[in-house]
Amino acid sequence: MEQLINKQFVAKRFRESLESYHKKAVIQERIAGVLFPKLVEIFGFNYDRILEVGAGSGFLTQQIISNLNYSELVLNDLYPVLTNSYKNVIQKPGDAEMLDFPGNYDLILSTSTFQWFENLQKSLLRFTNYLNHKGVLAFSTFGEKNLLQIKEITGKTLHYFTLAQVHDLLAKDYSVVYEDEMEFTMCFRTPYDVLKHLKQTGVNALGNFRWTRSKLSEFDMLYNSNYKCNDDCLLTYHPMFFIAIKE
Repeated sequence: MEQLINKQFVAKRFRESLESYHKKAVIQERIAGVLFPKLVEIFGFNYDRILEVGAGSGFLTQQIISNLNYSELVLNDLYPVLTNSYKNVIQKPGDAEMLDFPGNYDLILSTSTFQWFENLQKSLLRFTNYLNHKGVLAFSTFGEKNLLQIKEITGKTLHYFTLAQVHDLLAKDYSVVYEDEMEFTMCFRTPYDVLKHLKQTGVNALGNFRWTRSKLSEFDMLYNSNYKCNDDCLLTYHPMFFIAIKE
């Protein structure tokens, strides 16, 4: 269940890419655009206290602020996020796997963050401590096919779960009311453009991988040989969506 991730390095990579992230992270924006409407469809617009984990550049945050009725919104990320002095919005920076979040919440949300957790099972259990009875946990993470091209060429990857495995983790303490998975394919002109995209969106935060000239040349050759379609270099994203109620 555990994977060793350098959280400071992850925070550094996302801070460096924050300016480009909001423009280039089109898949992460689409993911927020899938999860949030489904949440509203099932549970409506009214909550008391809300916690967003991994608020980042604000794709989900803007949806919450613009559409939900709440008395308090707590935004968490590894580093302080921009709030633009919104009313009833509080920052709680730090590692969500370690932080204490005072009080209880009616809703905990997160998109494109849980894949960075070192111990997902333990974190899901911890969140039950911060949810009111029948509180809602709504999140997205990524499945095994995520960035499969990068994994197969470089061997670098996070530990991804299957949909069924995450369901089983949730079933210990939650009742799952919605789950789904999708595959999105992005197309790039060259393998170098793939690497540039990963850098601009911060998702290359798996370690200090040194790109020598020979490694770049090999990467270019393997990508062009194995992951091209109609002159496009393909990159796969595999998001999974879950909405559950605390039992």
